[in-house]
Amino acid sequence: MGPQTGVVSFTLESMDGTLVGTILDQAFNIGVCTGLHCAPAAHKTIGTFPAGTVRVSFGYYNRYNHVERLICSLRDLAG
Repeated sequence: MGPQTGVVSFTLESMDGTLVGTILDQAFNIGVCTGLHCAPAAHKTIGTFPAGTVRVSFGYYNRYNHVERLICSLRDLAG
């Protein structure tokens, strides 16, 4: 198995990241972090400054159904 990580950062072209985070929290009960994540220089490098990204962190207790629920929620948001 190749390299793995429990952290994913993304943006939606159709919606501001802060709004994505708020909707995921309030409508879907999914907690994420939004913004620059204490790394403004990194965001300048990858072209996401000043808005930043939405960051999802999966841990030991997360299961496949949590990932599925996030993906379904993002599909709903993206339209």
